[in-house]
Order: sequence, then C-alpha cells, then structure tokens
Amino acid sequence: MENTDDDALNWAGDDARQRGGGTWSVPERRKGASLSPSSDGTGEPTTGTPPTTDVDVTKVIEPAETPQAETDAEPKRSTVGDSVALIATGILAGVYLLFSIAWLITALRDPIKIADPIANFMFDLGLWLAVAAGPMLFASVFVAGRGRGRIFRLVLLIVGVLVLIPWPYFSWGR
Repeated sequence: MENTDDDALNWAGDDARQRGGGTWSVPERRKGASLSPSSDGTGEPTTGTPPTTDVDVTKVIEPAETPQAETDAEPKRSTVGDSVALIATGILAGVYLLFSIAWLITALRDPIKIADPIANFMFDLGLWLAVAAGPMLFASVFVAGRGRGRIFRLVLLIVGVLVLIPWPYFSWGR
C-alpha cells in the first residue's frame, strides 16, 4: 500500500463517498418548507409548500420604534466597556500571576533564618500564604463582586495589586 501525506487527511469510508456512495452535506431545505412535518388531517405528513400569506416580512423582522428598540442600543454601548474590562482584567490577572511567581521565588530562597523554630515556621508559613494570596484574592474579588459592577471589581483588583507587591523579592535580591 502506498503511504502518502494525503492519507492522513482521510477517514475510513471516504473512498465510498468519493465514488458516489454517499454525500458530504445535508440536502438544502426547499423554500417555504418547515422543519416539522405538517398534517393535512389524514394523519399523513404533507411535504408540499405551505400556502402563501400577504404578510410583509420586513415588518415582522424589523420592530417598530418602541422603547424596546431603545434598550437594544444599550448592550452595544456596554460591549465596548465589557471589552475594556475584560482586557484590564486579563492584564491584572497577568500581574497577579507574576506576583505569585515572585513570592514563590522568595519563599524558596528564604534568606532569613530565625533561631526560634516556632518563629521560623511562622515566617515560612507567611511566605507560603503570600504565594497563595494572589490567586485567592483574584478569585474572591469575583465571588464577592458579583452583581456590583465591573468598575467595583477592577478597583478591588487594583487595590489588591498594590497590597500584594512582592517587596522582599526586590529588596532581598541584593
């Protein structure tokens, strides 16, 4: 059997379809045909086209000037704000990830050794909690900020970034 690169793009049974044994697509619906079979009262489904009506389709599809049409414009304005909030949240998520990595490096190198074992344990525990603080704060902002708006969540995320700056990573590196 000859093995070519095109064999990787074929499925078993493709040869039968290429010879006319099957079709690749679903046949198109006829214009005016419904998705569900209709009945003409005999119990047998009919397949003919439904009777035409004198309804103007453009009036059915396009609603008239109503208060509902005014509220439809509001989501278009909020999608820009949603996009900006999504991008800002992504940037802040990256900052939280970098801060967690910096705290992890700080916890792993642990330059301070305290003579008291309990104090040393508490100091190490604090470093490891600082590693987990970024993801925990990021998740808790979304849980606590439900229903309060995206500005509230972004402000909380920015405050969290300012609180969780890994100062030991910058100062202990010297």
